[in-house]
Amino acid sequence: MIRFRCPKCSEAMEAPAGMANEFLKCPNCQQVVQVPAPTPPKSAAQEPKPTMPAGPKIVDTDVIRFRCECGQAVSTHRRNAGKIGECPICREDVPIPHESTR
Repeated sequence: MIRFRCPKCSEAMEAPAGMANEFLKCPNCQQVVQVPAPTPPKSAAQEPKPTMPAGPKIVDTDVIRFRCECGQAVSTHRRNAGKIGECPICREDVPIPHESTR
């Protein structure tokens, strides 16, 4: 079976595979609709694998890790060293150290 939708009213329609490229009337709006050609099912080998978005690579040495007074582990880019940040949990201001304190 080929399953498809009416382009006019979005009614779900279906037709036997042998009716590909034939014309049917939509049972809902009476629009004449061409039955699409069947699409082969995707196998796991055909599906593209998700990839990480391209962007600047941050290596471990570019990250400062420390803990807020509330105990929450926090990490930020080294360029923020010496600045004041905000804890993502307690929302308190946190001084960002120049080196990781783990």
